[in-house]
Amino acid sequence: MPIKLTFHEIHSLGWSSDKDRVTTPLPFEIMSGVTIEDVSSWLNDESLGWVSSQLGFYQTEALKNVRFALVHRYFDQSSVKGTDEDVASEKLVRNFIELVHIIRPMRQRTSIVHAELQEGSRINVGGMDIPNELEVPEVQKLNHLRGKDLQLLKLLTPIFIGAMQRKALKFNSSIFYYAMGRLEPYGNARYLLWCSAIEALFTSHNFDHQGKLVATERIKWFLGSNTSIYEEGDIPDFISNQPTISVGDVVDRLYTVRNYIAHGDVIPNEYFVTPMREGVAGDVATIEVLSEAASFIARQSLLRILKDGLLHHFENAVTADAYFLAHGLTKPLLKQKQKIKRRDGSPEFSDN
Repeated sequence: MPIKLTFHEIHSLGWSSDKDRVTTPLPFEIMSGVTIEDVSSWLNDESLGWVSSQLGFYQTEALKNVRFALVHRYFDQSSVKGTDEDVASEKLVRNFIELVHIIRPMRQRTSIVHAELQEGSRINVGGMDIPNELEVPEVQKLNHLRGKDLQLLKLLTPIFIGAMQRKALKFNSSIFYYAMGRLEPYGNARYLLWCSAIEALFTSHNFDHQGKLVATERIKWFLGSNTSIYEEGDIPDFISNQPTISVGDVVDRLYTVRNYIAHGDVIPNEYFVTPMREGVAGDVATIEVLSEAASFIARQSLLRILKDGLLHHFENAVTADAYFLAHGLTKPLLKQKQKIKRRDGSPEFSDN
């Protein structure tokens, strides 16, 4: 019975000098049959003969440069490609890769690879997606998978599998939109998809549960208005004088730009020329920081749902609407708070 492999590149694991370095020996088991391991010895001229002949030099070299991957090993009755087992394995690996990138988004140079394990631990690559070179927002360009990320991945795996099997529509839709945004090379389209991932969780078709006011206030409540959009270590220590940028600082502008794009309007030039922080290569403009914020808000919201056992609130519009209603976060109640703030002279929030 052939042993088959489906694997997907992991861009990088923690550096040896990094305080968050990976100290756990590889392969690291996530669940039975699924590991993260060093696959560099698998990918050579012999195993990639098919790739070289069918796809060419660039694709072959991209795979030769892969060192780490998420790997699924499974038995199949047939060496024929495209069996039910092959399809199920690819679906499993794709789901796990999205969880990896929700925990720690990274660059990507290749994609899914299908192979068969042969005698002498040799592998034969028999199929793959065309390598898909994907960039990430500025703050994520130096990201690598850390030791604590591996532990969180293992911890969340059974919860995540249960969530995907449960078919919680709002949660699953958010996962889908975030994944499609990650694969989208065009900035405006990616931005809209990540905003859709956020809206799938925080709004619904019900009039009292939609709009900018509803979404922004729920986001600030759910994640914490003062929560930084950058994790410790995201911005290198050698970049000094960094401002603190919180969810509350960006969420209103996040939705303003979302509305410009969604309605086919021109995004004002100020978003492209006004810096919000310093990056490795110079100033980082507001529009790039908002893209970083969109990724952070979508990912951290999904992670909180998994960590805190909140999935049942995000199964559909009815459960989500009831959840936010119980916390006073509907349009009528928020507008009532607006009136009180206006009367007291406090800063207002708007629904524009």
